[in-house]
Amino acid sequence: MSVVVTALTRLSDGRTLAVGSRATDAGAQPVVLLGDHRGEHWVPVPVRAGAASSARIELFGVAVAGGEAHVAGTVADADAAPGAAVWALPLPSNSGS
Repeated sequence: MSVVVTALTRLSDGRTLAVGSRATDAGAQPVVLLGDHRGEHWVPVPVRAGAASSARIELFGVAVAGGEAHVAGTVADADAAPGAAVWALPLPSNSGS
């Protein structure tokens, strides 16, 4: 999987949150990864895009507040130009990583 990371932020507990996109046959799809405080172990954070499965979704920015990641990006499909979108993603708790 070829992932392009476009934004990073460090959480108050020392973990790192990375957002970006990966290329697929259907077009760009969102990627959100949560890394441990050493950056050795990464787990995906699901993005429920609310868009058609054929939509191209690219993520460009991230801010963290109140236990959620607020991720900004664009959504486009074959019939429309990209439009701005924001997703609020709950973050998994730190299990002592």
